[in-house]
Amino acid sequence: MNFGRLICAAAALCLFGARQAAGAAEAPSWLDRSPPAAWNKPAAAIPRRAPGPVENGARCASNVRRATSLEDQRIAAAGWRLVGAYLRFDGTSIVEAASGFDGMCRWAGYNAFVFVDGTYAGTLSPTPMDALIDVHLYSAGAISGTFSRYTPDDPLCCPTRTSSATYSLQGKGKLTVVTASGVSTSANPK
Repeated sequence: MNFGRLICAAAALCLFGARQAAGAAEAPSWLDRSPPAAWNKPAAAIPRRAPGPVENGARCASNVRRATSLEDQRIAAAGWRLVGAYLRFDGTSIVEAASGFDGMCRWAGYNAFVFVDGTYAGTLSPTPMDALIDVHLYSAGAISGTFSRYTPDDPLCCPTRTSSATYSLQGKGKLTVVTASGVSTSANPK
């Protein structure tokens, strides 16, 4: 058996898959719309987790945190795996959760779920993603998220662009929803 040829073939398949994933991430996105589309609806149910293409649940179990709040418990009950920090400012809280993990136990198919006074107010992305870098909760009504933006030619380490989205809370009481209020995209330094 020629291990060198086997390793080269495996590397080529991995590179092809990475390029395909990067190209899919670059398709027209809600991050490219001005103003961003509204996807959260008042009094909506928490979306159930759809199984991701890679789960790795047992192997990556140490990356899942235990539920420490009622919001955490509700997200976990919908089948999501809790990841990242639980954020709270006054009555607003954010829970990050993943569908699964890639081969290196990085979050895959994840989203950030916003609650206001314990009521689900929506997500920071219309669909599960693999490109969210950071979430900030600046006040009870001011949220931001930073997203990696890949082109088909970008290596997985180095996205070409970064988008920053700002969010606000619209409505009152149980009819409150989180809404993307603006997105700015910039080129990353080379």
